[in-house]
Amino acid sequence: MSALFSFNSLWPKNTLLAVKIKDIILVVGFVITIAGWYRSSVIEKSKMNSQIEIVRNDIKNISSAVDLNTQQLIEVNKQIMQQNELNGKIILFMELKK
Repeated sequence: MSALFSFNSLWPKNTLLAVKIKDIILVVGFVITIAGWYRSSVIEKSKMNSQIEIVRNDIKNISSAVDLNTQQLIEVNKQIMQQNELNGKIILFMELKK
């Protein structure tokens, strides 16, 4: 192990201070790791929530467009039915006129 990362080269092996510093560094590193993990999970959740809102708005827009198209198709169907009735009457009139 290099001397740069070894506390044993800085303090004698049995020094209580060296052990405490090693423990403190371990705990601080652990806390920083947990904080970073929590931060990244919160960021991911907020991104996901914003994407969910976008999808919800798109679904609402699509469903309203589908409803509008359905109503228009119903109206077109009514007009076609009326036109079929008129065509039938015209055909009967033409046959009776012969």
